[in-house]
Amino acid sequence: MKKILLFILPCLFLTGCSVNYNLKIENNSFRETITGNVLNNEIEITDNQTDISLAYQLIKFDQASTIDNDNLLYDKTLNENENSIDYNYTFTYNEQTINNSRILSECFQDFKFEINDDYHYLMTIGDFYCNYTDEIFVNITTDNKVTLNNADKVNGNSYTWVMKEGNNPNINMIVSKSDKVNNKKNGLSTFKIISFVILIILSIVSYVMFKKINNTDY
Repeated sequence: MKKILLFILPCLFLTGCSVNYNLKIENNSFRETITGNVLNNEIEITDNQTDISLAYQLIKFDQASTIDNDNLLYDKTLNENENSIDYNYTFTYNEQTINNSRILSECFQDFKFEINDDYHYLMTIGDFYCNYTDEIFVNITTDNKVTLNNADKVNGNSYTWVMKEGNNPNINMIVSKSDKVNNKKNGLSTFKIISFVILIILSIVSYVMFKKINNTDY
């Protein structure tokens, strides 16, 4: 059994389960976060039980973050609710280790992070092997300038691909390593443009009124 499936297989037994995969690109680091939910009754162990459920392993055991080193573990946070437990797994990769991400390696048929002096280029090709729930959201966020993307949804600096059974889009994304998206600067520029347009309109109105008054005097 591939360890990566422990994040997602519990959804086979849950109604309305959702899994979110989040990757934050910041400078030369890649922070991976996986969030989900498991019902309390899925991690209970009875006296006569001879095996351990996948949900129990997910909550109780540590999970390896890379395919080449089982000692590099996800940081795990659990939040207990009345009837369920929310889980949050995070790990931060660098440019040398991101291509060993267990989730990217085992959920996508083929994926590659190409990195040069100027850009990060993420590409996935082929099948998505982790479609064990109705929808899985793959979210990539970055404050750097994105020069190419084919995301299903874009919200500010967040790019989302929706993985569904029979509809698993390939991911293509190019992110600049040096150019930042400065929303504050863009907002200021927009304000200056609007102010300039208003000033022009007021000037035209004032000129027309002035001409009208002068014509009336004569």
